[in-house]
Amino acid sequence: MNPPNRTSIRSSPVISAGPAVVVTLYILLWGFEGAVRKWVPGLDSTFYVARDAFILVALLAVALLSSRARRQPYLVWIFMLVMLVVACTSVIGGNPLAVGVIGIRSYVAPLLLVGFISLVDKRNLVVAAVRAVCVVAVVNLPLTIAQVLSSPAAVINKQVGDGTAYFVNPGDVVRASGTFSSPLGHTQMLPLALAASLVALNSKVVSKSVALPTLFAVAVMTILSGSRGAVVSDVIVIVAYLYIMVALGTFRSLGVAVAFTTVIAGVVAATASFFPTVVDSFLLRVDQASKAEDVSGRVLGSTFDFLTMQFTIMGSGPGAASTAAQNLGIGLAVENDMPRWVTELGVLGFVLAIARLCIGVWLVWIILRGPRKSSMLSLLFAAVLAPVMLTGVITLTPSSQGAFAIALAMFILGRGSGPADSPPARLTRRVPVHADARHEPTGSAT
Repeated sequence: MNPPNRTSIRSSPVISAGPAVVVTLYILLWGFEGAVRKWVPGLDSTFYVARDAFILVALLAVALLSSRARRQPYLVWIFMLVMLVVACTSVIGGNPLAVGVIGIRSYVAPLLLVGFISLVDKRNLVVAAVRAVCVVAVVNLPLTIAQVLSSPAAVINKQVGDGTAYFVNPGDVVRASGTFSSPLGHTQMLPLALAASLVALNSKVVSKSVALPTLFAVAVMTILSGSRGAVVSDVIVIVAYLYIMVALGTFRSLGVAVAFTTVIAGVVAATASFFPTVVDSFLLRVDQASKAEDVSGRVLGSTFDFLTMQFTIMGSGPGAASTAAQNLGIGLAVENDMPRWVTELGVLGFVLAIARLCIGVWLVWIILRGPRKSSMLSLLFAAVLAPVMLTGVITLTPSSQGAFAIALAMFILGRGSGPADSPPARLTRRVPVHADARHEPTGSAT
């Protein structure tokens, strides 16, 4: 007697497309919410929380509908609960409710997207995310050019709550913020978009007609951005990519490395020749900053200063040392993440900062292991995340929270994609399907 047919039906297009739509909308909100806040009167406060409210509702909806308990993102739930208890304690202790809410948001928001993708069918998520990031980058290119060529008081340079750009390089050349509410968001977008474009160039799914304009846009915007952080972050991603190509050791990969280097150098040279005033202003700012501050001391301080800080066991409460709290007239803001974590969370913040450094070192180790052990997707986004974990900002602003969330989600999705020295992969994943009597192949196409 033949065994019963156990062939299961593949997930419907609606079910598999739903998570991709959510991820796409999350990234587009991250990329364009700053533009709405700057240029649409009356929506600055609404869009300050729109993205996180959206992904939280999506996460809760999927969690409630999920029947597979083993897929629940327990670490996210536990962390959210801990932060809620800590924030409530600080509010009871005298901190304003608004500060507590802002504090919870800053620590929890970077994990909501990861919690969501842990619950859903992951088919097409990488493709959707790469395309959405590329759209954000390409749209920002003409805005960046217009901003650096316009006066600080121009409408296109308007910032939230003010009519004049407040980051200006020598010669009244504005530091571009693109669609973001501040130049920091624009700066964090560039390495993320660079990694996405390089992933797109090496996949069979995302069209090169999407990847190449994004790569061009990132190169031009980096030169015009006036941001040392953007340049350093992009260089780290480029070095990681070239390392992957060389480590693969094939004629094709070495040719790609040479061609990529040549194209990037050509775009940089062309940008410098087309926008000499902007580039000269950027270089002058770098020179002045190098003379006025100890750059290496600043970087090392943002990474290790928390180790020698005096702090209380419970800290001052989530959000108490944030820019938002300072704007409300409560305390002074601490700009760097890890000292702020220790100030606000005490022993818990100290433990989180130590864990963060350990993860940063682990990401560097993953990159150094090379393409024989990890996918290109995970390696390139490890290159985005490593400097952020070691010395960058995660919880400072909504834009930095979103950038970290997207990079972390992409890295996690890439962990199951196989080594980079395998044939170029489709960046999709199928749910396993039971084979029928004809032994239909099962598994994932990664």
